[in-house]
Amino acid sequence: MAEPTKVVIVGAGWNGLMVAKTYLKINPAISLTILEAERTLGGTWSGDRVYPEFHTQVPYGRYESCDFPMTRPPAAPRAGGDFIPSLRVHEYLVEFAQRFNIADKITYNTSVEHIQRHEDGKGWKLDIRRENGEREVIICDKLVVATGVHSLPNVPDIPTSTEEPFVPLSFHSRYVGRHYDDIRSPSVNVVTIYGGGKSAYDAAQVALNAGKHVHWVIRTSGSGAGALALPEINGKPATDMLFTPAMEFNNPHPMRNTWWDWFFHSGGSRIGYWLHWAVAGLASRMMLSKWRYDEGVMKNLKPPFVDRIYFWHNSSVLALPGPELIDKVRNEDGITIHRADITRLSGRTIHLANGTTLETDILIYATGYNIHHTTFSERDSWELGLPVRIDRIPVIAPGTSWPTESMERADQEVLQRFPRLRNPPVKSKKPTWTQYRMYRYILPFELLRRRDRSLAFVGYMGGGTIIGADVSALWAVAWMEGKLEITRDFEEMIKESEVLNAFLKRRYINASQEAPYLPFDGTVIIREMMKELDVPHPNLGAWTPHFPSAYRGIVETWLAKHT
Repeated sequence: MAEPTKVVIVGAGWNGLMVAKTYLKINPAISLTILEAERTLGGTWSGDRVYPEFHTQVPYGRYESCDFPMTRPPAAPRAGGDFIPSLRVHEYLVEFAQRFNIADKITYNTSVEHIQRHEDGKGWKLDIRRENGEREVIICDKLVVATGVHSLPNVPDIPTSTEEPFVPLSFHSRYVGRHYDDIRSPSVNVVTIYGGGKSAYDAAQVALNAGKHVHWVIRTSGSGAGALALPEINGKPATDMLFTPAMEFNNPHPMRNTWWDWFFHSGGSRIGYWLHWAVAGLASRMMLSKWRYDEGVMKNLKPPFVDRIYFWHNSSVLALPGPELIDKVRNEDGITIHRADITRLSGRTIHLANGTTLETDILIYATGYNIHHTTFSERDSWELGLPVRIDRIPVIAPGTSWPTESMERADQEVLQRFPRLRNPPVKSKKPTWTQYRMYRYILPFELLRRRDRSLAFVGYMGGGTIIGADVSALWAVAWMEGKLEITRDFEEMIKESEVLNAFLKRRYINASQEAPYLPFDGTVIIREMMKELDVPHPNLGAWTPHFPSAYRGIVETWLAKHT
C-alpha cells in the first residue's frame, strides 16, 4: 500500500486552519501536520495575543468560516459596529479546530527555521526547533506556508546608552496580551507607545483602562497616524454598506473591465468620473465630521492627508469599537501625544528628536511587521516570488534590472486606465524590498510554469481576505491535489500580476509598497478563483452585504463536480 501524502502546514492561524479543514475534506487520507510557533492556535488571535480591548474591525457574520458560523455569546454586550472581541475570535478558532478534527494535528511551540527543496527535487525539507531547543528535520510531499504578514514583529533599532542601559520592560504590540498583567501592575505608572496604527490604539486603550498615563509617540518619519473609519453608518455596521456589489464598482480594479468601470474610473464619462469622486468625497467628509481632526490635540492624530481618505490609503484604515479612547485624547485625560521619532534610550528615559524627554515604566513598539520570509534563502525567495531586498538583486539575479521593463509597462497601463492615480495626495517612499510576485498571491510562477504542485502560500492578501479565506483554501488545495487546471497563457498571468501590483502601489501608496493590501479589492480576485474552480459565484443583490456565509457549501459543490 502506498504511503499517504505527507502534508505540512506552517502556521495554525486563521488561514492555516482553513486550509487544514479543506484539505481533510478533499483528501482525508493525507498525513497532516500543522506546525505552530506559539503555544496556542490562532495566529493574530492566539491565546497570547488576545485581550479585552482588542477587537476585530468587522461585525459578527462577517468574520467566520463559511461552513461554521461564529455565534454571539448569550448576553454579550454589543460593541460599536458590532465588532467582535478578540477573546471570542480565539475561542471560535479553538471550536473550529475541534469541530473539523484539526486540533490533534497541531504541533505547538515549534519554530520553522529554514525551508529548502528536498534532494529528490519533489518534496520539501524543513529545519525546525522544538520548545526544548532540540532541532529536527521534517520531510513532506506538500507544503502550505500560512504564516501571513503579521508574524514577524518589526522593532526599530534605536540606539541605547551603554553607560546607562534602558531598563523599562519593552516589547512589540504583538505581545500586549502576554504582558497584559504587566501593563496593569500597580508598580507601573507610565506607558509609552511608539507607532500610529491599529495596535497602538488598542495598546493605549489597555493602559488608559488600567489608570496609567500614556505617552503616545507617532513617528514623523513613518506613514503617520492611521485614518479612522466609521464603525457605523445610520446605526448599522459600515461594512454592510461598503462591502456590497453596488459599492464594489465604486472602487476601480485592474482585473475588471465593465461598462461601470469605464463610466466611473476611466475619465471617458465626465458625469461618471465626477460622480465617483463626489461619493469618495462624501464618505471622507462623513469620517472627518466624526473625528474633527482640526480641533485641539486631535491635530496630532490627523493623517498625512484627509481628502478622499476613503479612496487613498497611505497606511491601513482602522475602526474603533467605541469613542472612549478618542474622548480621552480630546480631553487630554491621561494621554499625551507626541509627533516625533525616538532617537535614543537611556535609563528610564526616552529621547525624542524634538528634544523632549519622557520617563516611562513600559515601552510598547506598535511599529508593524516585517513581511519577509526569513525561512527561505535569498535565492529561493527570488525564484518563489517572495520579497527580497532590491539592493541584493544584482547578487541574487545578475543582469536583472529593477523595476523590470514589464513592470514599468504595467505601471503605465494602470495610469492610462485610471488617470486619477496620477496625482496621489502624498509621495510614496522608495521601496527597499520587492513585492510579492505570485499568481493569486498563492502560487509561485516558477512552480506554476513547471506544474509543480508541491507548495502554496495562503493568507497573503492583506486588508480583508477573511471573506474569501475558504475560497483561497479550496483553490490552493485543488491545485495541489491536481484537480485544478490553469490553462491561461503564462505570460498573460504574469502581466496580470504585475498590473495588479502596480495598481495597489498607486492607489494604496505606502500601505502596499511591498505586501499586497487589498481592503476593497479581494472580492474580484475571489470571483476569478471561483471561475477557475468552475464553481458559481454567489448571486447577491446590489445592496446585499458580502458575508462569508454566501460561500457556504462551496467545498461540497466543488467536490460534486470533481469526484
